[in-house]
Amino acid sequence: MMQPAELQQLKEVSARVGRDMTLVQGAGGNTSVKEGDVLWVKASGAWLSEADKRDIFVPVDLPDAVDRFLDHWRPDLAVWTESEFWPGLLAGLRHRRIPALLINARLSERSCRRWQMAPGTARWLLGCFDAIYAQTHDDARRLRRLGAREVREVGNLKLAAPPLPVDEAAVAEWQDRLASRPRWLIASTHPGEEAQVILAHRVLEPHFPHLLTIIVPRHPERGPELATALASPGLRIALRSRGAGGV
Repeated sequence: MMQPAELQQLKEVSARVGRDMTLVQGAGGNTSVKEGDVLWVKASGAWLSEADKRDIFVPVDLPDAVDRFLDHWRPDLAVWTESEFWPGLLAGLRHRRIPALLINARLSERSCRRWQMAPGTARWLLGCFDAIYAQTHDDARRLRRLGAREVREVGNLKLAAPPLPVDEAAVAEWQDRLASRPRWLIASTHPGEEAQVILAHRVLEPHFPHLLTIIVPRHPERGPELATALASPGLRIALRSRGAGGV
């Protein structure tokens, strides 16, 4: 999903060119927008209007579907994030001379070795992008190894985002409350992982008395379900989202 820092970059581009932009965020596979999905930019509309930001499905990567999609939305710019490329979509953009950017680009050594088994395909796919902005020097080096030309190293845009606003009084209260307790946090967990965390908690607790384990599920709506599923003798569980402070 496009992160605040990434959207801020596009806002700055909009300001520089003196034109407003409409965002059409493309989701592939389900209703959530994931990494590797495409952000379509229309040079019209207003940034501050929520109606001008739309979540849509990426088309099936076949010529007819891609053509209908591009005929309908007529984007002025397509922005990919991180990785995962759709050859049909890139071919459609290239045929219509619609600029494409790859931002926050990353490529592991393992993925790079796999792409090297099809060097012509890799070179063609990366050549469809007018510019590529890599997260790290190693990412940029691997992308260039596969034939990418316009590669710049700009760092991880997600880390460039300013801290989210917080209730300073609430933060201070929790810092005072937990000051004497050892604690660790596991974030963005998926089903099945939390049970392993609880096992780890039981192993660690004898060595760290009053240990506090904080679990932040990838999908917050799973909180009540987890509180019930993880309940067991010797564990005290509280839901922060319900204001529970009994930790």
